[in-house]
Amino acid sequence: MKTKKSTSEVGHAKNVTNFKALIQLLQEMGPLYQPYNTQIKIADLLTLSSQLDVSIQNLADKTAPFKTAVANRENGFLPLRKLSTRIKNSFNSLGLSKAENDNVMALVKKIRGDQAKATNPNPENQDTQTISNAQMSYTNRATNLQTLISLLTSYPNYTPNEDDLKITGLNNLYTQLKDLNTIATEKTYELITARKQRNDLLYNNPVNLLDLVGPIKDYLKSIEGAADYYRAAVNLKFRRMS
Repeated sequence: MKTKKSTSEVGHAKNVTNFKALIQLLQEMGPLYQPYNTQIKIADLLTLSSQLDVSIQNLADKTAPFKTAVANRENGFLPLRKLSTRIKNSFNSLGLSKAENDNVMALVKKIRGDQAKATNPNPENQDTQTISNAQMSYTNRATNLQTLISLLTSYPNYTPNEDDLKITGLNNLYTQLKDLNTIATEKTYELITARKQRNDLLYNNPVNLLDLVGPIKDYLKSIEGAADYYRAAVNLKFRRMS
């Protein structure tokens, strides 16, 4: 099943495409286009266009590692729900007190994510807070697994025969999950940074694509004999995307 691009991502791309078309239009005007506002001179517009090309390529380069890292993390954490239930049942088989079994069960619930399901939001569609909450969810589950391992270690008679339930196996699993979460977090934040750099060039920097379009069209409107060029420029639509 193909992943549909977000509306905002399509909007960003259209802004860039139309900006390049606008520059081509201005170049076609030749000596007729002679603005005294240095920010809308063709050379400066070409510089911004090149910076956008670099930024967009950087964003593309960060996307694949991000998707791989979050998929690896999700796959790594996926068996944890069933495994933690097996740990609980194995511990209960020791025939200890209800209070001791409840202590294990409380951690198992947190590890399984019974309180809040972890998600992998796309940084293009979700705000930073939502992404941070997802990262914290995985971090909390791994930390609670570590706590459960420490608790089980305090019971010398917890000696299951199944390798994945043994303390050694659980410690290995914790290390793997912690590493997967670290990598996913790193790749997510790299993608957020790349997206911000792209958006700054489009909308947020003191000199940005969207803020240049208006002055360019105003200047075209002021030029005698440039009505056709002005109408062509007006037909190129630009939108501020969130």
